[in-house]
Amino acid sequence: MFDRLRIKAVPLLSDWVPYEDFLADNAMLLSDGSAYAIYEVAGIPSETGEPVDLVGSMDEINAVMRNIHTDRLVHGVRLCRGIVDPSTIPFGQTDLPFVAPMLARYEDGLVHQNLYFNRLYITLQFRPAQPAGEWIGDKVNEAAAKTAKGEDSAATRLHNLNRACALVEQQLRGYGLRRLGVTLRTVPGSLPRVNAPFNEMVEAEVFALTGVWRPVPMTTGRIGNTAFCEDVVFHHEHIEIRGPGWTTFAAHLGFREYPAITYPGVLNTLLAAPFRFTLHQTFRYMEQSEGQDVITRKQNRMVWANDRAFKQLAGLDEFAADLQAGRFVMGDHYLTLCVFADRAVGGGAMYERLARAFGRVGLPTAVTNVIREVLDTVVGRPGTNALNDVVDDAWKRLASSAATVARENKALMAAWLSMMGGNTKYRVRPGAISSRNFAGLAPLHNYAGGAETSRWGGPIAILRSSGGTPYKFHWHDGEGDAAVGSTFVSGVMGSGKSAGVGFLIACTRARMAKLGGRIFALDHKRGWQALWYAMGERYRVLEQGEPCFAPMKTLPNTSDARTMIFTLLHGCILSDGQGPITAEEENRLALGIETTMENEPGDRWLGSVLAFLGAGENGAGARFRKWCWGEELGWVLDAPECAVDLGHACQAFDTTKLLDHPRARGPAMTFLFFVAEMMLDGRPLLMPVDEGWRALADEVFRANIITSGRTIRSKNGALIFISQSPSDVIAAGVVASLVEQCPNQMHFANPSVSRSDFVEGLKRSDGEFEALKTIGKGSGRFLLCKGSESSIQQLPLAGMGDDLAILSTSNHTLRIIDAIPDDVRRDPVRFVAEYHRLRSLVAAKRQADAQEPAFGEMTS
Repeated sequence: MFDRLRIKAVPLLSDWVPYEDFLADNAMLLSDGSAYAIYEVAGIPSETGEPVDLVGSMDEINAVMRNIHTDRLVHGVRLCRGIVDPSTIPFGQTDLPFVAPMLARYEDGLVHQNLYFNRLYITLQFRPAQPAGEWIGDKVNEAAAKTAKGEDSAATRLHNLNRACALVEQQLRGYGLRRLGVTLRTVPGSLPRVNAPFNEMVEAEVFALTGVWRPVPMTTGRIGNTAFCEDVVFHHEHIEIRGPGWTTFAAHLGFREYPAITYPGVLNTLLAAPFRFTLHQTFRYMEQSEGQDVITRKQNRMVWANDRAFKQLAGLDEFAADLQAGRFVMGDHYLTLCVFADRAVGGGAMYERLARAFGRVGLPTAVTNVIREVLDTVVGRPGTNALNDVVDDAWKRLASSAATVARENKALMAAWLSMMGGNTKYRVRPGAISSRNFAGLAPLHNYAGGAETSRWGGPIAILRSSGGTPYKFHWHDGEGDAAVGSTFVSGVMGSGKSAGVGFLIACTRARMAKLGGRIFALDHKRGWQALWYAMGERYRVLEQGEPCFAPMKTLPNTSDARTMIFTLLHGCILSDGQGPITAEEENRLALGIETTMENEPGDRWLGSVLAFLGAGENGAGARFRKWCWGEELGWVLDAPECAVDLGHACQAFDTTKLLDHPRARGPAMTFLFFVAEMMLDGRPLLMPVDEGWRALADEVFRANIITSGRTIRSKNGALIFISQSPSDVIAAGVVASLVEQCPNQMHFANPSVSRSDFVEGLKRSDGEFEALKTIGKGSGRFLLCKGSESSIQQLPLAGMGDDLAILSTSNHTLRIIDAIPDDVRRDPVRFVAEYHRLRSLVAAKRQADAQEPAFGEMTS
């Protein structure tokens, strides 16, 4: 009698969690005796990739699967998408005027848009032998000891697992694999230098099943008993997951029928989905004979059904031949998409009932509005139920692969449990596919995330990728002295190029303030003038005919400085196109420079050098005379006072008028590059040069500027060359030099760019060209190229109108700057306030003028 009254124990979630213990620091023992490993994968970008390269990457994955093929291995791939915790984003801190409040507004806007992150995982499960097939074999292994003695011991399975892992690591090394395991972390509030162990493998499992990442510490006892602290409630079509301080809801979708064909990235629409999810796929390898049986059964069913699909029958013959030849392997595939939302099903109906109830009470309007806002937050408005919206969006994205999609209900619990490593017995609707099909469904594509650190430390700025994920921007393409930061930037007017570069300059200024670095900018059409005044820095507009530079008065009397001055003055003589000077004249020039540099800086004039060159009619002296003070071009290099201050950390010069002067352009730009070279003392230097390609247009000075560029690049400096279009640098014949100088490139919108300019001129790929054509003006998006790697990034500056007006000027804002007194310009706080006040007045006047009726309208 008591046996009949015995109460059946309620099963716990841990009863279905198959994690037993660690076989090693990076491998777990599962309930069926399997050895289990997990890799976190950075992935490869696909949005700018060439089709041939994407197919090649699919072939790489197929080759890996062929090499690790054994029927005891289960190969899994997970794509997990979550929401970024704002506290983990490495935003920089600064107290610089204008820069600090601007970055605060930018960061608030960036976080407000919900930044997501994608994490890819590869799982490998090496199972015990299945002595009597899959189903019976599972039962036998569950009943057997978890560390069976004999040939098939846990140690043997771990050894075989590690062999498969070694092959995967070797052949997929370009995908950024990192094997998870036990890791040590500093716990807040703990003693100094005391680290606690955490289980990265279970952290990945919990994140995949709950959609929320949290740390999982190591504990004593069985791993599965402590892996999940969440309460999980299964409803008819959705799951309720209750964590400490949060609740989320989930639903499952899967393939009812597979697509007819697969290709690289067939499911890539999920990479940019506006919701959290886990796409879980497993591939249980079949022996070749088992795969042939699957094909034969398919053929027999078609023949017995008198199926007229003769091409498909012939295709199966070819498919069987390829399998026999080892071009791929067959496996039992399973796919489930678990989507997460913060609101449950049925919220709309609850909203209606509660709204009607409060309406009958007759509360004041203000109170009713507050209650409605609370209801909107708690249960969601009618028709905008979050989980239903997410499921609908996910269904469409999954169905875009040409598969038939089903939502799980009766098998909902099994679908959720099947995402745990080792729970393959709970898989819903598995299907036989080839390893090439699996490589297309799980190609390990992801959005670039940028490096954690580079030559100048942490990221200069945080951008937003096409997938809504954060990108850590650096000027440099790596770490160490070999990293290169020189960058070519292009974009037509209205593309957001000027504002984008201005924003990055402001972010770099914040970094330079910490590193003691410098910014030496050569502006065009005064585009950065407002930015420099807002930062409280030095800005100078260089005009034709007005005193500009005095290299002999500015540079120190050193061997390097004298060599620079000789190169500069020698180029001035040759720039008239009358041919080289004699060796004796070169010696006289060098002697004149050396003698003059011994004077006090204020007494160093080019006229003193002229005295050493002689007075011959066509000699070097006659050709050099025009560059002396008081002569035609004396204002360029022989001014009483130099516009450049070598001691200032951040200064900019508008070179528009100099670039328009064909004879002054070369010497002036060469001197400015020499100045930047002289500033290099090991500290970082950023040198943005707007329309800088024009500095390379003079053949006499081109080699000198290129040499200076190489020196700047090698001594912790970064050159930023900016142009409206690649066609400008190609027409000037300097594209080869520019590509050599700038391995990094940023391309804003340019609808008229030609393939020949972009692909053949700048040496970029067709995939990158097609990606650039999709970028619209004003979107803030641009193509970022770091060597051979590229991605689409965005600077989301929308809604920052006041900041944009400072980052990039226009003709009417330049008139506003001209109206501001000099003493106000020198105070960044007063300048920003006055600048925006005048902008508001101008905008109000324009609006009033636009609304004023025409004379005909007033008299009609």
